[in-house]
Amino acid sequence: MLSKLDYARLSLEAHLFFARIMKEHAFFIEAALASKYKNLRGKARVFMHKFDGLLDEALAVSTGAIGPDAGASDEIVTPYTLNAELASGFLPEYL
Repeated sequence: MLSKLDYARLSLEAHLFFARIMKEHAFFIEAALASKYKNLRGKARVFMHKFDGLLDEALAVSTGAIGPDAGASDEIVTPYTLNAELASGFLPEYL
């Protein structure tokens, strides 16, 4: 059985992973929809912002709490994450 500390650590690592994945999926959905589907694209953008907020919260509480292996793995943040965030941050408003 896991200790409470191990359970919390694994939970935070899972939250970091899935919040990032869901944020990315919402971005892909918005980008893939034709411009005539403004309502659906707007909903995808709302989801992207909500998942971004969840990711921010998970990052804030996980600092120093997740295992070094999780932080160093490409599961949560890859070597391309920051550049992709910077490059795509403005795109949905113009698609």
